[in-house]
Amino acid sequence: MKLRNLFLPLVALLMIVTGCSREKALFDTIPANAVMVASVNVKTFATDAGFKLDADGQVTNPDAAPVGRAVASILALSKAADVDHTVVVALTQQEAYATVAVTDANLFGKILDDNGFERSSAGSYNAFTSHGFTILANDKQAWLLRDGGPEKALQSLNKVLKQAADKGSVADNEAAVEALMASTPYNFIATNPLTGEGGAVAAEVKDNKLQGRVTMLPLADGNNAPAPSLTDINLPVLEYVPDNACLVTAAGLSKDIDWAARTEAIANAAGLNAMERAQLSMVNTYLSALDGTVLLAISPKDDADFTNLNPDQFDLLAMVHMDQDMVNQTVESLVQMAGQAGMPVNILGSGLYAVNFNGRPIYFGSVDGYLTVSTREPSNNHGSSLSAKFSGKKGALMAHIPTLQGLFPRATYGIDFLMTSGSKEGTFTLTTTAPGPILATLLGTK
Repeated sequence: MKLRNLFLPLVALLMIVTGCSREKALFDTIPANAVMVASVNVKTFATDAGFKLDADGQVTNPDAAPVGRAVASILALSKAADVDHTVVVALTQQEAYATVAVTDANLFGKILDDNGFERSSAGSYNAFTSHGFTILANDKQAWLLRDGGPEKALQSLNKVLKQAADKGSVADNEAAVEALMASTPYNFIATNPLTGEGGAVAAEVKDNKLQGRVTMLPLADGNNAPAPSLTDINLPVLEYVPDNACLVTAAGLSKDIDWAARTEAIANAAGLNAMERAQLSMVNTYLSALDGTVLLAISPKDDADFTNLNPDQFDLLAMVHMDQDMVNQTVESLVQMAGQAGMPVNILGSGLYAVNFNGRPIYFGSVDGYLTVSTREPSNNHGSSLSAKFSGKKGALMAHIPTLQGLFPRATYGIDFLMTSGSKEGTFTLTTTAPGPILATLLGTK
């Protein structure tokens, strides 16, 4: 089995599906401020994706798809490296690499030699190059990088190792290590570079559903991240969501949230100038007024075609709870802005207004104490199937998409997704309408 075409599919695969690592030593070499760190149990993935393994753990039907050939090649290295616990690191959105513990350095090199890699050296590492990818390996660890040859790969690796040594590594955060070493087969941690807050996902396939939990992590420096001030979602607001909604998200926000600190962190991280900071400060005024449930819902019109997405085929509903004075003030501002733009404002009564924007009606106003903007007149249906799913939750996201073909031409299947959360932990479940293993469907391996 040739390894020449292994590594691009490998990185794509591991960035989509994450997993488990018991090699804490690897985490010493990973900078603490990495945007994402993922680990995967490759053998579990192979079976979850519908590939057949023989007694030696090798794929017997690798020609099912390019990902299958990649998985087969990965498992071919299992005699020389702990590929079941491979770790992928995203330093930024553009920079990523993979690393794995080496168990037999001589056999590791021989397998790569036998499969057409060009062997050389870079510093104290053995270097193996093929198709623009370079593997740097010593007796204990190997790194996969895409940096145009051994010397450039070595420069990148040295930079990573120095950063981990000088500024801290993932191994310094015990909660992060524990999350990556969880017994579930697919795990990852991610950090918000603007605030330093992070989260962990532990996932598995059960009853052909991809499901798991999401938890908050301590900050990169080991200190506990402040728990967000959240309240339970106000269920009556869900009664304004159309029964056919395909996407609904809601959260209960408290006025105790320090929006000023968060916007300041964003301004500092983004290097905003004085004018941009002033504009952000105006946004902060509205954020600070949030006090209760915020909701966004998208629903298809009767003639909506999910295979050829067009915004005009869908209706949008946004409802935000604020202090009533702020709601009234915001509505008045919207009325003035519409008038200044030459758009006649129709007064519908009960605090609701309507304007015509590009031939489409836009409704806005105060509805049951919520600042509301909608592309169709808000209507209380006196009941919602979402109430049971969102009850007692501080945040939730529901998606029911009949087909993803409008986003991904080859994805002719639909999905159902539900995520709900409390203050620090949540759960999620994803199913598809396609027959066969769910991972095979999501990755196109069937």
